[in-house]
Amino acid sequence: MAQVGWHWRPEPAQEPDDPTTHPLAVGQQVLADIDARDRPSNRFLTITLHRHDLMTICGGHADGFGSRINVALRATDVLSDDPSLASVRVLQEMGLGVWLVDDDLSAALRVLGGGTAIDRLVIPVPSAGIDGRAAADLVVRRGLVGMARSLGTPTMMSGVDDDHALLAARRCGVDFASGDRLGPSLGTPTIVHLAKRVAFDVVQRPEHELERLQAVYDAQVLDTPAEALFDDLTRQAAAAFDAPISLVSIVDADRQWFKSRRGLDVSETSREVAFCAHTICEPEVMIVPDAACDARFSRNPLVTGEQGFRFYAGAQIRTSDGLTLGTLCVIDRVPREPTREQILVLERLAQVASIALELRARIHRSAVAAMPPATGG
Repeated sequence: MAQVGWHWRPEPAQEPDDPTTHPLAVGQQVLADIDARDRPSNRFLTITLHRHDLMTICGGHADGFGSRINVALRATDVLSDDPSLASVRVLQEMGLGVWLVDDDLSAALRVLGGGTAIDRLVIPVPSAGIDGRAAADLVVRRGLVGMARSLGTPTMMSGVDDDHALLAARRCGVDFASGDRLGPSLGTPTIVHLAKRVAFDVVQRPEHELERLQAVYDAQVLDTPAEALFDDLTRQAAAAFDAPISLVSIVDADRQWFKSRRGLDVSETSREVAFCAHTICEPEVMIVPDAACDARFSRNPLVTGEQGFRFYAGAQIRTSDGLTLGTLCVIDRVPREPTREQILVLERLAQVASIALELRARIHRSAVAAMPPATGG
């Protein structure tokens, strides 16, 4: 079950000695109000504090709500002085969870390396894109997650608002994720344990994934303009099935890219939502009569969202070595059962695509082999 949490930053109390304005007292009242109108089992409150708030909250009482109240601290504040470190221990003795939340990952690294016990490390989503900065961000986060795991500290990525961010969270290996991608955005973040199914199954990867990706790149097809040959294949496939959508899909490391698309406006999707990412792991044509009734796809956003995919049939596009580059597929928005003749047509059209891409790859390899060796200066 997903957790739903309320984040709150308390204002400085007008009357410091008034127990009703203490952050814990207000926080407990917030939870009590939530419990009165909702199921309490998966509700919690996170109070975000700065260093000067620590002594105030350490003087309060959790009174039965302790296990459901977390105190979020910045790593830079915890590092700033010894009283802050002592306050962390006091908070935990009170039964409160202590979360380390900071964009300054080097500070978080120093806190963990210093042996301070933290109940959860929260890190932000890495930079988007495929440039050097994004790759470096990912490496730093993986290292931080690895250190936290070695210390037995659970980790969470915040800001997981789209498919790319969810993929980054899984790549970093965090235990939990929070963001709009994981549930309806109602002003309250949904926390999901990534070891469990989130919105769709984690897509498996073929056994020889690195070799398969090299074959994809050798084919020199990704991000190339439309070509009549492949457009004719999708036209014939759509006609054979009387289906509104037909695609030549090439499965890259993190996306599926469409060399030809008929009936679909987008040029690519994330690999994580791709039906074709499942197909490339299958030995034969993959048929999904009704995705809404298939456990692999019933919660896939391509099924539950505005696209409304229901029927899918995909034939593998393979190299002569048996590596699958992608698929030729047809999709419909109503359930259906294909005939054997339709499946045979799809297989034959996929073979044509396989031959065309194999020729591309051979030309590319020959060109590389013919290049003169580099000489030293």
